[in-house]
Parts: sequence; structure tokens; C-alpha cells
Amino acid sequence: AILEGVSVRGNYDVDLAISPKGFLAYTAGAAMGSVTELVWVSRDGVTMPVDPGFARQFRNRPVISPDGKTLAVEIGEGSESSIWVKTLDRGPAAKLVAKGSEPVWSPDGKSVYYTSGMSLMRVPADGGKLPVQVFMQGENMINLDATRDGKWFVYTTLRDMLMRSTTGDSAASVIGGKSAEALWPTVSPDGRWLVYGSVETGAPEITVRPFPNTEMTKRQVSSNEGYIPRWSRDGRELLFLDSNYDLISVPVFPGAAFTFGAPVRLFPAGSYALQNTAFEDAPDGKRFLFTRPPGGGAT
Repeated sequence: AILEGVSVRGNYDVDLAISPKGFLAYTAGAAMGSVTELVWVSRDGVTMPVDPGFARQFRNRPVISPDGKTLAVEIGEGSESSIWVKTLDRGPAAKLVAKGSEPVWSPDGKSVYYTSGMSLMRVPADGGKLPVQVFMQGENMINLDATRDGKWFVYTTLRDMLMRSTTGDSAASVIGGKSAEALWPTVSPDGRWLVYGSVETGAPEITVRPFPNTEMTKRQVSSNEGYIPRWSRDGRELLFLDSNYDLISVPVFPGAAFTFGAPVRLFPAGSYALQNTAFEDAPDGKRFLFTRPPGGGAT
């Protein structure tokens, strides 16, 4: 390596500068992928640690249970990942599954779904029973999410963005475009709209389609690139990161058609470990869950 001990933050950003005489200055610290801590961030950007004693190598998106009391999270352990559940904020934490990725909650909060290779699995959140297989995809699944009513799963593979019903026909259906053009699919709380990141235009942008009739139409919501879209818990906001890694809020209006308002910048998020764990919105809509290198303190 040319340099060691360089801080890598946010979306793989580093702080470097070269003087006219050729001296290199950089910010020292840990690289992303190392141990991080969970933090709450308010809508105006004020940060507060969740539980400083629970710092781990978090991966993918932390997910909060429907009642807001428990967290399910993927934790890296060498080349493998395990699924943990933790009582928020400073309650106990326990390993739920020794090998698994991409946790999502069941609608009633009693079970956690996760991927294990090519299989979608379900396990009771209290660990009282062994995991069971829900279905096998035939390819590794990423960007897993479930609808609020429990009737659909959406996810991507190396080739496609897919949706699969839990009722009726259980065959997976391809959603418009290849997976190289689609990431982070997630369905609105009322089950009517699918949002995802599309690179059809050459740069990632946030796109919305009707759901489950995804082929009817589509609308681009972002204008300055868009990453990791999330719906607010009430479905009245779309949240995503723009090209500057600012957290953007777009109001969504009720009605038969998908209509939205002007984007609002909430706060800069580039210092958080976005590529590792993305972010999650709290049920009260007043704060968000991110990760960052430990020990930063409240800001």
C-alpha cells in the first residue's frame, strides 16, 4: 500500500491534499469496513450514540422492528456474517443466526427474514425455534426488503430486480430493467409504490413505479443523483442521499397518482459509513439510524 492508516468515510471518501512542494497531508483513522457504532441523527443533523458498548463490524442496513423497540442487524465476522437482535437503546444484544445476511422484519415483529446463500429464511425473533426456508431463488439475493403487509418480497440478484408474492403464484417476477440498472428496491408502506435506484440515465437516480403493476409507468424523483432510497414510516416522504451525500427529503402527496413536492436538504451525511450500513428511519419520523467510527460523541 502507498499509504496506511488513512481515514475512509462516507461513500469511500478520503481527505487528501498535496502542497506545492509535494508534501501529502491526509486525515488518519480507520477505513470503512472496520468496527463502527450505531448513532441516532436528528432531522437537523444532531448526532447521539445509541449504545457505545455495542460497536461491531456492521453490514448492510440496520432494521428497526415495527414497534420501534428492537433492532435486527447484520454483523461481519471475518468472511461470514451473522444476524443479531438488540433491544434499543442500551438493552441486551444476542446473536440470532450464525450465518446470514440482509435481515428484514415480519409485519408482526415476531420473526426476522434473512438471506442465506440462495435461500430466503425465517427465524423467530426470540430465537425460540430453528430457522426455516421460505423459498430458494437459485441465485444470491441482495437488497432484500418486504412489504408492510407481508404479501411481497423485493430484491435484486446479479441479473435482475425481482418481486415474489407470498400468496398465490410464488414464482419470482422480473421488474423492468436489469439489476445493473436497479438497486435498493423498497415498497411504500401502503403497498402502492416501488422506489429504487436506477442507472438507466448513466448516473444513479431515484425512480418510482406503481406496485405491483410495475410496468405501467415510472417517475424519476431525484435530479442530482440519488442513492439508498427509503420511505418514511407514514409514506409521506421519500428519503435518499444525493451526489454530495446529503440526506434529502421529498414530500409525497396522497392521491391516486404518484405526485411529489420539491426536495428538502436535511443534513450532510458523508461522514457516516453509508456503503457499509446505509441508514434506517425511526418510527417516530424524528431521527435516523446511521453508523460511524466509534467515539465521535454527540455533535
